[in-house]
Amino acid sequence: MKTLWYGCIALMLMGCGGSQGKKDASPSAAAGTDTAIINTVPNWSDPDSTIYGYSDGFGQSAFTLITKDGEEYDLALTATDEADPYGKIYGDREDSAQYALTTRDGEEAIGVLINLSQLNKFTTHYSIYNGHLILEEGGNRDWVEIRELNDTVFRAVGKSGKMYEYKR
Repeated sequence: MKTLWYGCIALMLMGCGGSQGKKDASPSAAAGTDTAIINTVPNWSDPDSTIYGYSDGFGQSAFTLITKDGEEYDLALTATDEADPYGKIYGDREDSAQYALTTRDGEEAIGVLINLSQLNKFTTHYSIYNGHLILEEGGNRDWVEIRELNDTVFRAVGKSGKMYEYKR
């Protein structure tokens, strides 16, 4: 009889502990932890101006991009009508590499240029909107600023404050 009584008590205690474990794992309990979803992307209302294509040549002061539709963009690396004449180039300048591009100075100069061939070596979970890189993983959407991109490393910092680093 004692053994049966101790067995019942043990089952009751295990049942309480099991319910408590499930309660801690619920989404509402985890909302304040590091598993909360990150979304730092604003609700943009203007259309996306990003152009995608491949490089058909880099010169000392110029760049040529050809889109999948065959449209050719011959662009200067520096703008003439800007206070800051230099566009932002992320990644190495490589002929025949895939790029995402925005223009400025009346579509005469590079605004932002991202080497997608290099970026794709580290992640394919991203989108680009008007030259802004958005990392998208596990339901998170973090608008990031690229700090370094080449064949061996991709570093960025998100608007969330999170640091991203991928190495090969």
